[in-house]
Amino acid sequence: MTLFNPLSYVVELEAPGVSRQQAQVHGQTLQQVYHEEHRQYATKADLLQVSATLEAKISTEISGVKVLIDDCKKDFIEFRADVSSLKTSNKYLIWIGGGIATLSASAIAMCLSMFLYSLKSTTSP
Repeated sequence: MTLFNPLSYVVELEAPGVSRQQAQVHGQTLQQVYHEEHRQYATKADLLQVSATLEAKISTEISGVKVLIDDCKKDFIEFRADVSSLKTSNKYLIWIGGGIATLSASAIAMCLSMFLYSLKSTTSP
C-alpha cells in the first residue's frame, strides 16, 4: 500500500542520464524503504482490534461499577430502615435522655467542684 511508483522513478532518473541499471537499483531500494516504513503504521484491522479490546474492557468495568452501585443502594436502604426503626422505638428517646443526663451531671459536677474550691480558699487563713 505504497504511493511510490518505482517505474516512474526509474524513468525520471534515466531522463538526465542515469543508467537504467542504476535507476532500477535506486527504485528498488526506495520501494523497500517505503515498504518497511509503511509496515509500522497501524492498519484499519489493527484499529478495529484495539477498539474491540477497549470495548470489552470498558464493558467489564461498567458492569463492575453497576454491581458496586447496587451494593451501595442496598446498604443505603438498610441504613434508612435502621434509622426509621430507631425513630419509632423507645431507644431513640433513651439515647437522647441519656445524653442530656450525662451533660447535666457533668455541668453539675463542674459547678460543685468550683463551689467547693471557692469555699476552701475563702475559709483558709
